[in-house]
Amino acid sequence: MRTGRNPAAGTISSEDWFLPQLGFVARPAPSVEFFGNYTENYRAFVSSATSGPFSTTQAGFDAIRANLRPETSRTFEGGIRFAAGDLSGVAAIYHVDFRNRLLAIPTGPGIVGNPVVLQNVGSVRSRGLEVALVWRISDDLRVFGSYSHNDSTYRDDVVNASGQVVARIRGKRVVDTPADMLKGEIAYEPPSGPFARAGVNWMSRRFFTFTNDQSVGSRALVDVAAGWRLGGEGWARGLAIQGSVTNLFDISYVATIGSNGFGNSGDNQTLLAGAPRQWFVTLRRDF
Repeated sequence: MRTGRNPAAGTISSEDWFLPQLGFVARPAPSVEFFGNYTENYRAFVSSATSGPFSTTQAGFDAIRANLRPETSRTFEGGIRFAAGDLSGVAAIYHVDFRNRLLAIPTGPGIVGNPVVLQNVGSVRSRGLEVALVWRISDDLRVFGSYSHNDSTYRDDVVNASGQVVARIRGKRVVDTPADMLKGEIAYEPPSGPFARAGVNWMSRRFFTFTNDQSVGSRALVDVAAGWRLGGEGWARGLAIQGSVTNLFDISYVATIGSNGFGNSGDNQTLLAGAPRQWFVTLRRDF
């Protein structure tokens, strides 16, 4: 008995002769810089037997090749960079229009080898802001903090070839895209002797269905590290020993979602647990 299938054969075109990129930088003062840019991008079709338009049967490829369109995006971004004494940072806002989103629609259980049908399913809009600050308390001690907010939503429902709505996702948040992320770190790093770092990484909940009826909760991970730089000359130059702990408080959380793709609704059992507390001891030498 022979299993499997031959990849689809044929050609499909993806080309765009005009992809403008414009930007500017203005420095009203030596420590202040304003910036902005506009970019258009165009994604060529994946030429693979496992993804893209060729990852289906010959009949399926022949059916989609005439109407399938490549994904495109238009991005606007602007912000400010500054440095004021011991404080420096950056703040930016952005707007992205993503069009012709490609979705691989299954025709049956993937475990038995059923092919998928690739289809354009509308647009996505992303708007957000990012802020990062560094406070250098002394030559050896600094504090870092960053925050980002992202509002990414689907702009169209998914419809089939006859125009019937198969997934009402217009206005729903994009899967695996947290709305808010926050990171902070304090670091003491002299050129020699003891050093230490501690940081926290937090993100808000993430949806793993297109209709947003299932999600994983927010989580915060704390990592710490400490060690000793030997300093000196000869064989000890650049030598350091470090101990570190990840997930310091040993919280249980979901790391990966959509490991087998995302469904329209319901629990598709595509979640992978995050690593528990882990300890490491490292001996290194910097050159």
